[in-house]
Amino acid sequence: MTKYLLTVGSTAQPLPWDNSIIAPAGVAVMSANYANGYIPPNGFILVPFNPTIPIWKPPAPISVEMWQAKALLASLPGAEPGKTLLDDANTVVSSLSSTIQMYWEYATSVSSNNSSLIQIASSLNISKQKLLSMFISASRISLK
Repeated sequence: MTKYLLTVGSTAQPLPWDNSIIAPAGVAVMSANYANGYIPPNGFILVPFNPTIPIWKPPAPISVEMWQAKALLASLPGAEPGKTLLDDANTVVSSLSSTIQMYWEYATSVSSNNSSLIQIASSLNISKQKLLSMFISASRISLK
């Protein structure tokens, strides 16, 4: 029987592993006949699980608006007291090529797979996984 991981607002994803644990609230694994988006009232059922295979997570957004990225960086602490990660990023960018500086200043959006962004993140000791997590967080920032 094929089982599927369902999360609110997502497409069913097939699960390739076995062994059972209790899923966190809001996550469900069901047989194919329930894979139309139904999540039971209690929010979870038993989940097949193998600790050697990571649990499927929705992919990070491919791009966010530059203002969202910078707003997130401005909300995170920098390397020095009283500084933000945006301050640190601006320092790194100022030491890079004029093309990257123009990208940083004038781009309206930023992509997680952009080589310049990856270079900036690397200079700030931000791992690829952390960068993807930051894109997810930045995508949730809105003007209120």
